[in-house]
Amino acid sequence: MMIRFDPALKLLFAAALILLAPAPSWANGKLAGDWKLDVSRSEGGRMNFSGIDLSVTVDGDKFMVKQLVHRDSGDETFEYAYVTDGEPHTVAGPGENSREVTARWRKGRLEATYLAPNAENVTVKETWKIKRGVLELRYVAPNPIGGTFLIKRTYVRE
Repeated sequence: MMIRFDPALKLLFAAALILLAPAPSWANGKLAGDWKLDVSRSEGGRMNFSGIDLSVTVDGDKFMVKQLVHRDSGDETFEYAYVTDGEPHTVAGPGENSREVTARWRKGRLEATYLAPNAENVTVKETWKIKRGVLELRYVAPNPIGGTFLIKRTYVRE
């Protein structure tokens, strides 16, 4: 006896597999590693630091970042991890701050969305993408007085 599956069910199953799949193999090779902020190619937001170093690790559906921020008052280290399954997860932030982050791989980039700290109902879309051999990290959010607020950080390999 042969079991036949409805074509719509097959499509739904394939979509579920794609959504639950770990990071694409290119992510580990291209995004993983050590990166240094190129201030001259970055724009938007306050630049209240002299530099930022990133160490990125990709392990299955975990995207882990160690961030070293250089300031005149001293260096600060932040570590966080996104689970890239398209579901909301609590991610620890600086100090006692944490936020619900939904992250997923989409069209050759990592996208994460979360509510902006210290703002009511403002959703930030964070995008990690390799563009012409550099890492481009963008933060986009609606501007309360109209338009869009954009911060672009460009990193080069160390």
